[in-house]
Amino acid sequence: MQLTIRRPIATFWAYSVASLAGCTAILAFAGAAGLILGVLDVGDEAAHRIPFDSPALAGIALVLIVGVPMTATAWLAISGDPRAATAAIGSGLLLVAWIAVQIAIIKELSLLQPSFVTVGVLLEMFGLARQREWWPSGNSDPNE
Repeated sequence: MQLTIRRPIATFWAYSVASLAGCTAILAFAGAAGLILGVLDVGDEAAHRIPFDSPALAGIALVLIVGVPMTATAWLAISGDPRAATAAIGSGLLLVAWIAVQIAIIKELSLLQPSFVTVGVLLEMFGLARQREWWPSGNSDPNE
């Protein structure tokens, strides 16, 4: 009987990426719904700094820039698709860019921003580790 440790490590990678991306996607869709429906109040000053003074437009951008890529990343990771590493890097970069642009436009800081930057960087690191083969894919036989 042969024992392989690569599969559990690969499963940990997939679950980690899917969890980070999936939770971020859910929060992005919830935040976007709040902005679009007017439930989340960004404040008068911040609202005037948002392009076209439209929190709803910001909500749509949040869905397109963060929600959809994070959902795709979670799906690719949990389904074992080899494109998951690239998706993790891309969605992580988009999340970090979203926060940077958000700070530049709104000119306000919140405790959530460093948290999401951390999530974005973690996703990038997971993706790079898999792409550079620093993290095993679980598809290779260690006896070969």
